[in-house]
This record gives sequence, C-alpha cells and structure tokens, in this order.
Amino acid sequence: MPNLHLPEYGLPVKIVKQQYPHLRVGCSVHSFEKAKDAEEAGADYVIYGHCFETNSKRGITPNGIVPISQMKKELRIPVYGIGGITLDKVPLMKQAKADGVAIMSGIFYTDAPIAVTKKYREAISK
Repeated sequence: MPNLHLPEYGLPVKIVKQQYPHLRVGCSVHSFEKAKDAEEAGADYVIYGHCFETNSKRGITPNGIVPISQMKKELRIPVYGIGGITLDKVPLMKQAKADGVAIMSGIFYTDAPIAVTKKYREAISK
C-alpha cells in the first residue's frame, strides 16, 4: 500500500484521506492532543517526537516518552517514536509500548549504516 507521511502543521490528514483513500497516511505529532486529532482525522499511524535530545533539534527541550504510554492506552493506531533514539534508548521505547522507532541521525551519520541498521533491528526485536 502506498504511504504518505505528513507534518503536524501541513496538509490536513482528513483532506488527504478523502482525496486518496487508498493511501496509508501518517502524521508527525508532538503531543497526545495532536495524536488524538490525527487519529480522529483518519491517520493510519503517528510518529511522535522528539523523544530525546538530538542534534537536529539542538536547544529544543525534548518531549520525552511519557505521552507515548498515554497514546498507546487511548489510541487505536500505531505510535512510533522519533528523535534522539540511540541504541541504548530502544529499551526505553519498548517500555513505553511504542510500536516502533524512526531513526535518522543514528544511521545517516555513521560510517557503517548497514551494520548500525542491523543493530537497531536486533535491539527492537529483543
């Protein structure tokens, strides 16, 4: 199934789902309230962040992972975490019941992206 991921303050999920019902549509969110709004608008999943300190959001306080637990209790759609997720943070994401993680810097800025990706996969699968 084709997938489209939208920013929190971008094109509305509801409009995309109405125009393109065959698409799997996800949305970035930064709070429980926005995650709930995305689900109500028809999002198939949300990516919540940023969870931990990260160079891509330098100087911006992370949102933490506590909201993920609330989202998992109250939402029916998958919730993924993003932002500062290093290999040692994967167990914390699993404890919060995240459906998965999105990794950028941890893979993009390494000399061995394939090996690191395999390590993330192993950590997630444990």
